[in-house]
Amino acid sequence: MKLLYLSTAHNVADLDDLQNTYDRKGYAYTRFHNVNHDGIVELMTYSEQSEKSVITNTGMSAIPSTLLALLTSGDYVVADKTLYGESIDFLKTLSKFGILVDFVDITNLDEVVSVINESTQIIYTETVSNPILQMAMAM
Repeated sequence: MKLLYLSTAHNVADLDDLQNTYDRKGYAYTRFHNVNHDGIVELMTYSEQSEKSVITNTGMSAIPSTLLALLTSGDYVVADKTLYGESIDFLKTLSKFGILVDFVDITNLDEVVSVINESTQIIYTETVSNPILQMAMAM
């Protein structure tokens, strides 16, 4: 069982020791690599029965990381028009990469279905939109 480490710093004797720590993939700077991060990745990988997992420190780093990994030029995204504002702003930037996004009322299934086409790769919603708190309900 791995422990949860509450420290945010790691001791090194000098710059050579710091470089040696980086070289052996040890823990030197919490933002880049730490035992809690590695433990969560290992747990998620095991529980999801996947080859590898990725964690981020915020939802707004997870959303772009995931979408940019999955989408390519010519792809199409159907997105909820009541998303968190930063999510909407990010989705609007996808046009720079040739990715088209339409914003719809995700609670109106007819509207969602009407915009789906052969280029649709993702239907993106957030379970509770922020700040409106509208719920996306599965039918």
